[in-house]
Amino acid sequence: MPVISVDAEYDGQVLIPREPLNLSVGQKVRVTITDVASEKRIESLESALYYFQTHPVRRSLTDEELRREVIYEG
Repeated sequence: MPVISVDAEYDGQVLIPREPLNLSVGQKVRVTITDVASEKRIESLESALYYFQTHPVRRSLTDEELRREVIYEG
């Protein structure tokens, strides 16, 4: 059987898949639980990393540009 990934919700007693599963009654499977929120955070961080890798800063900031007064003046 191929490996499949299915989103599910826990109701306090059992996991309820969010989509139908093509499984036979009594078929044995292995369940690995991953917090979806953690996966989305990792995807978001990977997306940000990709952006910064593909959009490099072209120059370094000068000491003057890094002064507190310049950064916070408004």
